[in-house]
Parts: sequence; structure tokens; C-alpha cells
Amino acid sequence: MTTQFTATEALELANDGKARIVDVRGPKPFGIGHPPGSISLPYSARGLESRLSILISPDRPIIILANELDQLDGAIEQLSGSSFQLRGAIEIDKDSSGQSEILSVTVKEVSIEELLKSEYHILDVREQIEWEMGYIPGSILISLGELRSRMDELDPNVGIAVICEAGIRSSSAVSILQANGFTNVVDVPDGAAGCRSANIEFSYYDG
Repeated sequence: MTTQFTATEALELANDGKARIVDVRGPKPFGIGHPPGSISLPYSARGLESRLSILISPDRPIIILANELDQLDGAIEQLSGSSFQLRGAIEIDKDSSGQSEILSVTVKEVSIEELLKSEYHILDVREQIEWEMGYIPGSILISLGELRSRMDELDPNVGIAVICEAGIRSSSAVSILQANGFTNVVDVPDGAAGCRSANIEFSYYDG
């Protein structure tokens, strides 16, 4: 049976380096508030272990955070017996009431229009093949799977706007950057799909 932790207990373990919190809620609630250092892994019915393996190494036990019981159970089932040591789980209220101290880190979201008017450095975390089909002029490509190993290519002292196709991978990328000390990072949840819908002019890879 999986150990159930309170949010406070889980945060203490994470702060002591004894566990890492993996947040399987969606990008929106993660952005509204999440524990410091937690990793965003929006729930999917399959593939959580492979997705998580590109975000973090299994060097520390993980504690799953969810706000829906079926997703919590599904995540536990997928990650039990995986390469990650499952330490326990936290189920929080959907409205997160009374938990502002624990869910203290937020993610600012910017629209496509705001992004194009801003001075943010744009980080595209899609795959190369997606990039070749069109990208925002001036953006740089570091796929989500390469982000941990190429983080030193990014300047933590400048504002970084993270974009993917539809806002899932960008949420994970933002969480990795925040967990590694980047403080001026924003998410572009509409993604490249939103750019196409808004008829934004793309640049194209020329080989």
C-alpha cells in the first residue's frame, strides 16, 4: 500500500533531499501553485515512466501529487515497480484551499500576442522534426529530452518563455528550469498550435 503524506510532510522530505515531488496535475493547476522544486508531469493513461525518465534521474524517491483520485491511482499503478522508487503520494483538494503555503511557486502564462511583444528569449522544447515544420523567428530549440543536459546553454539572468506544441511539454520544461534556479521563466500554453491558429508567420529550418 502506498504511503499517504500530507503536503507539509512531503515538502519537508523534498527540502531535506530525501524525495522529489512529481506533480501529475495539469499545467493550469500546476501554474496556479505547486511545491518548490516539484516536477510537472501532466497525467496520461500510459507512458508516465518513460516521460518522467527524460525529466529527472531516479536518484531520489518520488512522491506523487495529484488532485484527482483516479489520476493518483493511475500514476501509482504506472510508477510502482518502475525504475523510480515510489516513496508515497499526496492528494490535495481541487480548490487547493488552505494550502497556499505549500503550493507557493507559480508559473506566469503569456499569450502568443504578449509573447511577440515581449523581450523574452523563446525556448522551443519540441522535437527537431516539429521544429523543421515551423517555429517562431528568433526562438532556440532544445527538445525537452535534452533540456537537463543542455541547461548550461541558457542564461538564468534573462527572461525565458517556454513553448511546445500544446502546453504539456512546456509545463514540464518550466518546472525543470524552476527546480534548477531559473526564476524568470514563463509558459506559453497555447503553443505552436496556437501560433498557427493565429496565423503567426513562422521561420523554417533550411538544413
